[in-house]
Amino acid sequence: MIQPADYEAFQRDPKKVLDFYNDRRRDFKSANIRPNAAHRALARLEAEYDGEVLVVTQNVDDLHERGGTQNLIHMHGGLNTALCAACDHRWPAPAKMHAGDACPACGAPAARPDIVWFGEMPYQMDRIFDVLGRAHIF
Repeated sequence: MIQPADYEAFQRDPKKVLDFYNDRRRDFKSANIRPNAAHRALARLEAEYDGEVLVVTQNVDDLHERGGTQNLIHMHGGLNTALCAACDHRWPAPAKMHAGDACPACGAPAARPDIVWFGEMPYQMDRIFDVLGRAHIF
């Protein structure tokens, strides 16, 4: 059984890991999932609150954005983006990623899903800690 959520699995069998994430993108898109009342409420809070609102999510979907949230951190990455392991460039993920896909910025064959795997540091932790340290409401 492959664990699709760690870098070692990606190194051992990139095709299997990429197929897993290709299937997740396809399934999410075909399910036609829409933002719910909570997504819309957070967007409304951000729009109407007089202070700073930052939404930090572990979710890798784009429901917060589609619900209207703009000040957002996806601390575990995004299902709909790709990441270059060589230069850290991000771009919209194609419907189907393949092992050895080249980065559109540097050309390295180092494309991977833009997902934080086990053993990797979640994104923007310094910014998250900074905002938490200044927060009056959490």
